[in-house]
Amino acid sequence: MAAVNPKNILLSLAYLPVIPMTVFYLGWLGYGYYTFTTDPASDYSLKLKDIQTSKTTIETLRKKRKDQDQFYKSLEERKARLIEVSQKLAKTKSLLSEEMDLPSLQKLILTEAQRIGLQVVSWQPGVETVTENYVQRSFDLEVKGLYFKLLAFYQRMANSSKIIRIEDFDLTAPNPTQKYVELNVKMKLLAFRYNASKADDIANEASKTQVSPPQTGGQKK
Repeated sequence: MAAVNPKNILLSLAYLPVIPMTVFYLGWLGYGYYTFTTDPASDYSLKLKDIQTSKTTIETLRKKRKDQDQFYKSLEERKARLIEVSQKLAKTKSLLSEEMDLPSLQKLILTEAQRIGLQVVSWQPGVETVTENYVQRSFDLEVKGLYFKLLAFYQRMANSSKIIRIEDFDLTAPNPTQKYVELNVKMKLLAFRYNASKADDIANEASKTQVSPPQTGGQKK
């Protein structure tokens, strides 16, 4: 076999149409690039589709995470409100007994009036009114005495260990010309007791409720 002369190869290449071959080669490269970037079945298009799917998945997970955080935040706020209601109820229950001892209450009021020096004219238990959280009982009391003694009686009722409120009173002076005017006073007193309701059940449930926050990060290995 004859040896190939490099000079002959160079002479052969000199006769080739360089410009048309260059244009053809560049066109072939451009077509390949166009097909690579636009063909749905190409690796490039498939990778872009995977990236877009991943971005959509990440955004969806972020939105779910945000919604989950807001949900747990609302639960914590509700739990805080329930705990606040529970504390208020506990405070109310500490001030109000669930039972009203009428004889003991009557003795307390009448004894305080007589101890100050007021003359008890009449004492009449009134009606009982039931509300959602408490029950109130009214009493009609009529006494006679000097003005400063009435003030002392009102002060003792305000400082009593039991919640007693003077709702209304009617004050008259039968002998206003006397040096020390004795007043005739008709008053309505209100006493209270605690009324257990559904709020107690809600408060009890609030003390037992525990909201677990969402887990963050990956699992421990």
